[in-house]
Amino acid sequence: MNRRIQHQRGFTLVEILMAVALGGLILVSASAFLMGVFNLSLIAEREPLFEEHVDSTTRFLEYAFSTALPVPEGAVNEEVQGTNNQRNTNNQSNSGDDSRPKISWQRIPGEIGLNPEALSFRLPGDIPIFVAEDSYLPEVSCYLVFKDGEGLLLRWRTDEMASEDDDETLTSVISPYVTELIYYYYDREDDKWEDSDEAEQSDEGETMMPDFIGLSFVYPDGREAKRQVLLPAVDSERPLP
Repeated sequence: MNRRIQHQRGFTLVEILMAVALGGLILVSASAFLMGVFNLSLIAEREPLFEEHVDSTTRFLEYAFSTALPVPEGAVNEEVQGTNNQRNTNNQSNSGDDSRPKISWQRIPGEIGLNPEALSFRLPGDIPIFVAEDSYLPEVSCYLVFKDGEGLLLRWRTDEMASEDDDETLTSVISPYVTELIYYYYDREDDKWEDSDEAEQSDEGETMMPDFIGLSFVYPDGREAKRQVLLPAVDSERPLP
């Protein structure tokens, strides 16, 4: 009886290496695809968050400007006050005292530098952005400040803090994504808009109130947004730039 011996041929080393390499390519491609889908989902989730943040910041400033309380007597710089009344008659108290504007340029307590002034206004102290331990906050004096690397800030203090230490203020971050704060002024003589990143002086040397402010936002992923916030006294019929 003859026996036939059958030999089974195995994979060669080259074939095994090719199979491993092909499998690795498939796994890498699948991982890249899954990561791409995951990143797209994250972007889709972050997009509304950034827009909501920008809109919320804008709405807060609109609320702050529109509900600002009259500046207490003796707290307004006479030079700034006179300029405000000439240019913006609506930026005043409705309590019958037309000499008390609601928004004005004021020196930031404790600030030393070339531009120590900021747009200042008073707000009710029960707004959640104001938190002070063991302090009753009936009204708060606010200073709108932009600092490079920190964003848009609200420096503020109570009347009690002002009476105890003239230079003490607290800081609340409005938006860490603001990269620019611009003030817009309307030049009536030349019938055009002018912008500046600081307070402008009139020909008479008085500090002028801007008609509105512009904000630039930049998100960490590079997305950008711009918003404009009107001050209460701006002429709504005037075309904006």
